Amino acid sequence: MASGLTWRAETLAVLLLALLPILLLLPYLKDGETLLLSRSELGTDYIAKHLPNTLFLQNAWNETGRLPTWRPQIMGGVPILGNPSYLVAYPPYLLALILPAPWALNAVFALHLGLAGMGMYAYTKLRLGFSGLSAFSSGVAYMLAPKMLAHVSGGQLDIVIAIAWLPWVLLALDRALDGLSLIWGWLAGFLFGLSFVAHPPTAFITFIVLVAYALYLVTRHRPAAFSGLRRNSLALRTLTTGLAAAIGFLLSAGAYLASMLELIPYLNRTDLSLADSAAFALPPSLLALILAVPSVPFPEWVVYIGIGIFIFAAHGIFRDQIWGKAFWLTLGTVSVLFALGTSTPLFAWAFQVVPGFELLRVPSRSWFFVSLTLAIFCGAGVQGFVQGRRGFRAAAAIGLFLLIVSAFFILRPQNPWQWAALAAAVISGATILILRQFGRWPKTRNRVGLAIGSVLILELAVVGWSFWQPGATPAVPEWLDQLPFTETERVYTEGRISPYTTEIAGLWIVEGIDPVQLKHYASYIEAATKCRPQVYSISVPAYLASAEAAASCPNRQIDSYLLGLLNVQFAVTSDIQLDPGWSRVGEIEGGLVYRNQNGMPRAFVAYDTQRLTDDDDPLTRLGESAAGGPLMVVNGTDMSEANDPSSEASLEWTGSDRFTVEVNSKSPGFMLASVPYMPGWKAVNHKGVELPVYRAQMALMGTYIPAGKTTLQFGYSPDSLVIGQWVRGFAVIASAIGFVSFQVWDRRLAKR
Repeated sequence: MASGLTWRAETLAVLLLALLPILLLLPYLKDGETLLLSRSELGTDYIAKHLPNTLFLQNAWNETGRLPTWRPQIMGGVPILGNPSYLVAYPPYLLALILPAPWALNAVFALHLGLAGMGMYAYTKLRLGFSGLSAFSSGVAYMLAPKMLAHVSGGQLDIVIAIAWLPWVLLALDRALDGLSLIWGWLAGFLFGLSFVAHPPTAFITFIVLVAYALYLVTRHRPAAFSGLRRNSLALRTLTTGLAAAIGFLLSAGAYLASMLELIPYLNRTDLSLADSAAFALPPSLLALILAVPSVPFPEWVVYIGIGIFIFAAHGIFRDQIWGKAFWLTLGTVSVLFALGTSTPLFAWAFQVVPGFELLRVPSRSWFFVSLTLAIFCGAGVQGFVQGRRGFRAAAAIGLFLLIVSAFFILRPQNPWQWAALAAAVISGATILILRQFGRWPKTRNRVGLAIGSVLILELAVVGWSFWQPGATPAVPEWLDQLPFTETERVYTEGRISPYTTEIAGLWIVEGIDPVQLKHYASYIEAATKCRPQVYSISVPAYLASAEAAASCPNRQIDSYLLGLLNVQFAVTSDIQLDPGWSRVGEIEGGLVYRNQNGMPRAFVAYDTQRLTDDDDPLTRLGESAAGGPLMVVNGTDMSEANDPSSEASLEWTGSDRFTVEVNSKSPGFMLASVPYMPGWKAVNHKGVELPVYRAQMALMGTYIPAGKTTLQFGYSPDSLVIGQWVRGFAVIASAIGFVSFQVWDRRLAKR
């Protein structure tokens, strides 16, 4: 096929793909304070997750000089290792530790949009044989796809990162299979590992797509290497290529995978129902809006594709021939059906049959693969356009007609930016019609191709600007200064304080918004708030972020005893019932402040304990304990001693994942800490002896202590941390041996 661009122009095209997102996001990169926020009022992960997480990691790094493994300030405490909500395993993100957090997050967005565009350019040019102009158009259509830009506006940095690596992984996998290359196989595994550590759910779906791609390539387009080798040599080379891919994956994601596998059994995502998993599925009626500029950029439901992409992709689908056309059409169709969730049988079938699907949510994110498919066909259409093929007038006329009808009869623009996006789309469609006339003469085709790229950029850039808006960091509520609590006491705020404010104000809270939740802790909070909805929610307690959960618990009540064990000394609430253990001490705008009369210190000693086994249901028994019964200790020892009022226990955090407890007791007892239990917690006394850590009261942890003074050092260091280091070390050694062996192998083949 014609190159369409000189090599210098192609170099410029690649640089433009890298620089274009930086130019689009330049207002957000001018200083270290401007936030990249959505124009909608639906909330954003930028404020709810990534900015506070980044600030926490920065503070922990500055205090200790290392990355933390635990975060104690929210939801009672959450693990960081293996937690998909934290990008600590993704190397480029670590720049955020030393740069201003907002600037670093905005820069990571811009860099990965550029990475997505360059990856699509490389794949379509090297694998599909597109001209430089066509590959450039595919790159623009992919990195500036409205679906991608909507998730940028939603602050979903982890998802954008995972999707940005997709075309690169496809290219490496294709090269690995085409020549059974160990190096390309290793690179495919390594790049997929980077996608995996950014967002495992997206990488899981990507893995299925990669497997389907590999099967299609091998069965329908038999690579040359498969025909040039004998059967035994083919099997050996295929096996070694697969091993190289596995080693590459272990190098970039092995340590993270070890931590995640240890964490998964303790998460409440293992209990998702089909309805929970299908949350935010695409309503079928929204498919009518593929050419309607969205008024509210809710990322999960954005299906708008843009008039330029529509025109060229339609031509590419119906009139152009490209490599793997059947595969891309199948991928796009299946992705649409999957995005519809339970509206079609496909999602329910996958949920029941495919291992691991029961951990996934939000099927509408499969629309990313629709964007991938459309970007490829868009490039094919541009190639046909530049070569003077017919059919574009009809596609442009249909596209403009649907655009106008959608704008004035289905989804009328609601704000100036939406009108601007609509105007850009109309101009884009009309320009393509005009350019069609000039594209008939060979002398003008390159200029026409450059004009097409400019039109696509302008249209999609305006769509992005209609989604985004700059913002400042939220101010800390003034009413916080009116509260009588200190930073050493936990507070129940009923979701009134954002994660960002929690981090800035230095508060310790027991609730939070995070899709990664410890199952036993979430159940404990359900018991403490007398609300046990049968639906999954991204918040703890569930009713904070789920209207369905709130409606199922009209008689919620805050349990002073159970929250007291978590060191909750104060509650800020409005319309929820309280037991007699709370006393009103103040009032703020829209709520009342209560002191917990049953609030306990961060650590205390109990002398009345009851042993439970792993088969017992601690949730049922928790009510008995709340009535004044013994503490429940899983696999512990029965004790029945009188309480010692003179016993003392003080807990002091020496880092986000370490704390010290000083205990003085006249008799043996059980020290309970107001920290959620996880197997990775280890306790060592002042004699250097490691003590077993038990799960107590369903969600908390503690250990038995002897009479007298005892100093206990606690640290969160799960076994997976060591296992992950060994896995990474193995991958490094195996990679080195593999590269040396590959060089020797190639030399021997050359001599033959």
